Amino acid sequence: MWIDITLIISGIVIIFIICSSFYLFKAGWGGIYEMIYGTFIFNYIYYLSLYNIHNPTLINILLFYLAPIVFGIITIICLLHKKETRHLGIPVIISYFITIFAIGYSIFYHYLMVFIPLLVLTTSYIFFTKTKFTYILGMAMVLYFFHTGYDAIDHLAFRMMGKQANTKINDGFHRFVSSLPLNERGSIYNEGMSHNIGPGLFASENICQCNRILYKRHLDYSSNLREYEATHGIKDLQPTWVLTQSPNPKTSDDYMAQNYTLADSIPGGEFDPIWCWKKNNEH
Repeated sequence: MWIDITLIISGIVIIFIICSSFYLFKAGWGGIYEMIYGTFIFNYIYYLSLYNIHNPTLINILLFYLAPIVFGIITIICLLHKKETRHLGIPVIISYFITIFAIGYSIFYHYLMVFIPLLVLTTSYIFFTKTKFTYILGMAMVLYFFHTGYDAIDHLAFRMMGKQANTKINDGFHRFVSSLPLNERGSIYNEGMSHNIGPGLFASENICQCNRILYKRHLDYSSNLREYEATHGIKDLQPTWVLTQSPNPKTSDDYMAQNYTLADSIPGGEFDPIWCWKKNNEH
């Protein structure tokens, strides 16, 4: 047991040293601080802020964890069904409880992905028992996944075939980026695109936005990020392009209103359109 614990701790330390060395080389001690802040500190700030916003009830929390709780019970039943696996019951129960408490009460469905290893374990034990009852449970799990994760499965199928799901916003963003000279593709400022859309669109075109903040709402949670944005915003970077996302083209930033002109737009499909503003002296 002590050898296993030592190996686990050693693995954590080695990865931390490698990552810290990279950021130290790229940005000095400030880079290491930003790595720790972005990986750990901000997440705790974000977590506490969301609780104050959502303030979920016990019923909300129980409904959110309904699927993991059910799958945990199924796993326990499967483990107890066979004498060879009964000794694994307590470790699995503890694993489910630890995972539930680790997520907390933010109630974002994409957080449930941390249960994937345990769900794989559940599926394995269902088929290991080789009984009609557990096969029925297994089929129920598959149907549940297809019902709740259809979009994810659909996108996965497209990517396995070397394609992407055909959406207006993806096609429109590709058309916009393709129309830009190479020197302008690295000067696109994300002023207000949805955090669910922006990073994926930039990644699909193999480019990066020129500003640090992916989701403006994060500024509401962190004084550290607000201070950074105050000195590294549009005025400092002066990007060629600025992208906003809303039902209508508008901006509340005085500097942007005076120095940028609406030059293009990207249909949003099921989302709000993306508005493309170009720096006036770049015409």
